[in-house]
Amino acid sequence: MMKLIPWMQQRWGVLLWGLIALATLLKLAAALNTHIIHTDTHLYLSIASNYQLTGKLTPAMWRMNDFDILAGSGTGYMIYPFVWVLQAAGISILSVQLLNYAVGLVGLGLIYAAAREWFDLDAALVTVAFAACSSMFFSQYHGRMDAFGAAAYSAVLWAFACGQKRNGWGWHALVGAGVIVAAEFHIIATVYVVVFAAYYAVSYLGALRQARHWIWHWPSIAFFGAAFLAGLIYIAVHVLPDPQTYFAISQAVNLGSTRWASLLYAAYHFATVFPFETITLLPLLLWVGLRSGYRPLAILWAGWLIGYGVIFPGYWPHYSAHVWPLLALTVGSVWMTEIKRPQAKRLRPALIALLVVMVTFNGLRHFVLPTEWPMMNYAEHQSSIAYLRAHFPLETPIATSLKFYLFAWMPDYVNMMTTGDYEIVGINLRGETYTDYWVREQPTVYYGTLEAIAGPTEFLAYLEAQQFVEVYPNIWVQPAFAQSLGLLP
Repeated sequence: MMKLIPWMQQRWGVLLWGLIALATLLKLAAALNTHIIHTDTHLYLSIASNYQLTGKLTPAMWRMNDFDILAGSGTGYMIYPFVWVLQAAGISILSVQLLNYAVGLVGLGLIYAAAREWFDLDAALVTVAFAACSSMFFSQYHGRMDAFGAAAYSAVLWAFACGQKRNGWGWHALVGAGVIVAAEFHIIATVYVVVFAAYYAVSYLGALRQARHWIWHWPSIAFFGAAFLAGLIYIAVHVLPDPQTYFAISQAVNLGSTRWASLLYAAYHFATVFPFETITLLPLLLWVGLRSGYRPLAILWAGWLIGYGVIFPGYWPHYSAHVWPLLALTVGSVWMTEIKRPQAKRLRPALIALLVVMVTFNGLRHFVLPTEWPMMNYAEHQSSIAYLRAHFPLETPIATSLKFYLFAWMPDYVNMMTTGDYEIVGINLRGETYTDYWVREQPTVYYGTLEAIAGPTEFLAYLEAQQFVEVYPNIWVQPAFAQSLGLLP
């Protein structure tokens, strides 16, 4: 702690500490807001509730029935702590957002540990300041596993930083095993597998070239050996029991375009949602790529770009959380080696100004201005939810369109399903048609507009065949069921 005092005595250092505190407080305020939430919050609350009721981790709304999402290419076994904490705290929007907020703070601490190990105290605090003020960190309170994934990658980067400064193959083996274990938090860890594989492969080739004969390069051998063994265990646990189910979710995702067009759209989407991270990232990547002193970082970034381009997990903004640790460490590295030089002190106000703008942008985007994140506003659905609760029993099978998830606000209505969000996974695995699916599920209530029904038209045909009638704005009911409830004469 005594080492922090000289830093704290610097006026601009105090400003950095203040910005870190402000960013975390703004994020806490957003996490406490349960009226405007990320749509996937409903999904993870459905997972927690269905596990509590049936012991399965499949979201009830997906209607996959006997198929467990744990076998699929998504979240791994670390979903269990997520579910257990929610059950202990109470399955609610507030509990899931506060849990992710707390995990985000853990990730921030791990980034600090990695930067402190790799660089020095000054650069570590700059790293954390940029990380805390970034929109990538701010958005991690949403009800998803992104905060868990970012924390896992930060832990692996800390082990990597330790391996860079200390002798011994154990740290490198920890990186190899850790990056596979990170896939239990989020499947995008596979991108980091490519990141570190690229680094250790280049290191091995460089050592061979320097020695001019065969050598045992223990850091690379330790990494690849540990990653290989951990990878075999992962495949044995997740893939081999049911390969079809494991790849079912990823195969159901339609990119809607060619890979290159999708990658270009991903870059455009990133730049529009994260403008300040983008204007920071581009010159940083150019600088790191051209300066020989940044060779480890340059290789890591090359691995990230290759891994993301090959695996391409998608272009949703929340996936930005997964590159957040690497970007923050790059900012810290450049600060340590370039900006902190005496002749570059004039750039300190520029850094403060950038962080102030980023914090302000986050506050405006989440509390004042419309957001580009896929969010839902409770006020828009409050009257309809009140009507549903007042007139329909808890066991009612309710179908909702993609943009009308209700589970977070109606968690006791467990017999809920969606009409355009991954029901195709269960349909494909069962070998049935959409028509068979709706006839078997027999929803008696639909909430949403007819125009909002995404995907195949079989559900519209089901509504027409059952002659659903609108008893309240955007609430459609099967006539016989409506009559039994006294909603129709």
